[in-house]
Amino acid sequence: MRRQALAALDTLTTNSIQTGDEGEVIARIVAAVPENRPQGRPAVGEISAINGDEISLTTLQGDTITVVIDADTIFRIGRDNEASLSDFAPGDKVAVFGARGEGDGTMLATHVMKRK
Repeated sequence: MRRQALAALDTLTTNSIQTGDEGEVIARIVAAVPENRPQGRPAVGEISAINGDEISLTTLQGDTITVVIDADTIFRIGRDNEASLSDFAPGDKVAVFGARGEGDGTMLATHVMKRK
């Protein structure tokens, strides 16, 4: 039963895993991470402009990032309220998660979130 429950998880995050004498896995912490949960450190700042599929974001450090959105980008207001790009406007303070470009000031957004 215990092995079946562990095998059913696609993603397994652990703080520490050990192998027992009989080859079983002993985990101190196990957490299932939802597939659509934001990953990594966000870019945080204020939206300065929205043009088509790009958001200009002025970060807290004063840098400007061009955030590229696509059909897979997830928008949220608060933690659990689904939203769309039309719910966002210049002046909104947001956190953007995604893949940063190679030093070119761009980011492909997986999640764009603002507080309620």
